Amino acid sequence: MSASAFQINRRRFLAGSAAATAGTFMVAGIDTGPALAKSGLTEQASGYYRFNIGNFKCASLSDGTLSLPAQFLARDLPKEKLEAFLKQYYLPTDTNTSQTNLTLIDTGEKLVLFDVGSGPNFQDSAGKLSDLLETVGISPEDIDAVVITHAHPDHVWGLIDEFEEAPRFPNAHYYINAVEYDFWNSEDILTKLPQQLHSFALGAQRNLKPVTERMTFIKPGEEFIAGFQAVDSSGHTPGHMSYLVTSNNETLLVTGDALTHFVVSLQHPQWQPATDMDGDMAVTNRRKLTDMAATERLRVIGYHFPFPGVGNISREHDTYRWIPDAWNWGL
Repeated sequence: MSASAFQINRRRFLAGSAAATAGTFMVAGIDTGPALAKSGLTEQASGYYRFNIGNFKCASLSDGTLSLPAQFLARDLPKEKLEAFLKQYYLPTDTNTSQTNLTLIDTGEKLVLFDVGSGPNFQDSAGKLSDLLETVGISPEDIDAVVITHAHPDHVWGLIDEFEEAPRFPNAHYYINAVEYDFWNSEDILTKLPQQLHSFALGAQRNLKPVTERMTFIKPGEEFIAGFQAVDSSGHTPGHMSYLVTSNNETLLVTGDALTHFVVSLQHPQWQPATDMDGDMAVTNRRKLTDMAATERLRVIGYHFPFPGVGNISREHDTYRWIPDAWNWGL
C-alpha cells in the first residue's frame, strides 16, 4: 500500500472511532487512557480485538485457522481416552481447528508485533494477517519490531513477502532466541528431523535468513524493549520463548505455543502434544507458565486459543481453567 493510501485509510479509521482529545481516547465522555501514537488501533473489527495493558494499547489479530488431527493434542494418550475427554467439553474428536492469534502492542513509541503468521504457503485457511492489517489501516512499514516466539511455519512463514521477495515488514527490527535461530539454521538440521518436518526447517531458513542483519538475539530473562521481557518456555522447540509485557503495573503473558489448547493444556498440562519437540521439557515449562499466570493473576494471550485468545488462567484444586475476556467493545 502506498504511503498516501495508508494515510487515507488511517484517517477513515480514526474518523469512525470515538473522538480523541488532549492525548486521550474519549468514549461517551469517559477518558479511557492514552491515545495511540503509532497506529490506528481505535475500534474493533472482524478478526481484530483491542484491549489495554496499562498504558499500552494492544490487539489480538487473527491470521486465520489451522486444522490438525485431534490426536495431535496428546500423542502419549490412548485415542479412546482423549476422545472421551474432548466429548466432555463438546469438542470435535477427529479434527482440532486451531486459531492463530497474533499480538500487536502499541507502546506509544513502538509498534511491536509478536510472530507474523503463516503467509500464503502453509494452510489455505491461514495467512490472513496482511489483509487484516490493510483492513484496519495499518501499513507493514509501520511495524517497528517483530518478536518471534519460535520458528514453526504458522509463526514465521509470513516474514517474507512472496511477491516482492523481501521482508514483509521492511522497517522492523527482529528479536529471537539465539538457540532457536541456530537450531533451524544449522547445516545438519535435516539429519535431526524426521522427513515430515524437513519443510519446516527449509521454510524457517527461507524466512529467517533475509532478516538476520536486522535481528537481535535475546536470552530468557532479558528485557530487550522497555517493558518487554523474555521467558524460557523451551520444549515445544529448542529455543521457544514466551514473553511478559508490563505497563503501569499490569502484565500480559504472550505464551506462543507453550500452551496450545484452551482446555487440554490447562486441564492436563502433562499431556504431550505431537508438535512438542521435547515433550518432557515442554511439560515442565507449561506447568511453570500456568502456575505463574494463575498465581500472579496475569492477563494471558494464547496463540491457538479461541479468538481473540485473551483472558486469564484460574487455579482450581490441582488443575487450571481458562477464563476468556468479557469482550469490551467500548475500548
